[in-house]
Amino acid sequence: MKALQALQNEPIPEKSAQNGESGKEMDDDKDANKSEISLVFEIALKRNMPVSFEVIKESGPPHMKSFVTRVSVGEFSAEGEGNSKKLSKKRAATTVLQELKKLPPLPVVEKPKLFFKKRPKTIVKAGPEYGQGMNPISRLAQIQQAKKEKEPDYVLLSERGMPRRREFVMQARLPAWLKHSSVKAMLDRQEEVSKEL
Repeated sequence: MKALQALQNEPIPEKSAQNGESGKEMDDDKDANKSEISLVFEIALKRNMPVSFEVIKESGPPHMKSFVTRVSVGEFSAEGEGNSKKLSKKRAATTVLQELKKLPPLPVVEKPKLFFKKRPKTIVKAGPEYGQGMNPISRLAQIQQAKKEKEPDYVLLSERGMPRRREFVMQARLPAWLKHSSVKAMLDRQEEVSKEL
């Protein structure tokens, strides 16, 4: 209770636009969740520097080994020692990270803004060549959508003939009119009806 009363008497620290943190402090907070090894790789990648970790020394009896790892990042190098390869690698990364953080910040490069073509208001293309290679069923559906009308319903009226040589009679129902067509296969029949429409 006394601690709360003491804190209430203290002045509230002023905050800047970034919640009281500068850009460097913000980066430090982001980096707090990353391992030292990851940070070394990130900095090296941003600065286009090669990175290599290698165990240069193993010593001690099998139950108490000691490892020394060297990390090289560009012209910077450091060594770390530990009772496991992982720990020695982490210590080496921590040491070289301190050197890398002394480097001047990279210039901020503004990313170019991407411009996207606006989609046309209508999806129906008016050119006479448009739709020549397109599936007629798809083209018909596209035209109906552009007119904000219901897509055609295809109904099987009859089928005849031997297997693999069947003929189907389909009916395409549109709001304004009705068409019939006979073709060799059901899909071809649907395309035929769409072409006739």
